[in-house]
Amino acid sequence: MSVPAGHLGAATAGAGLLALGFGAIALLIGAATGRRGLAIGATASGAVAAYVVSSLAVLVDVLEPLRVASPYYHYAASDALRGGLAPGHTAFLALLAAGSALLAPAAFGRRDLRV
Repeated sequence: MSVPAGHLGAATAGAGLLALGFGAIALLIGAATGRRGLAIGATASGAVAAYVVSSLAVLVDVLEPLRVASPYYHYAASDALRGGLAPGHTAFLALLAAGSALLAPAAFGRRDLRV
């Protein structure tokens, strides 16, 4: 099986957007709370939960409606190695990253610094 360089780049870009999304969520939580451990723990827990929901939704009917809320679903659903990036799924990942990153300064500005 040969994978075109463009599709490999698309898969890499999709994985990068997935990572940026979770990184931006951690930034938002850290900016809002000022607690590094909480930001890391909540983001890691959310990432694991999103992966479990995305993976088990094909087997468990109750989880099926939640599947589309998982960033992993949008990363895997585009199947970038076969067909490149799917615009709708890529937009979801980009909006997740950009939205969380743009909300972080506002959350930081509203935080009580306890001085």
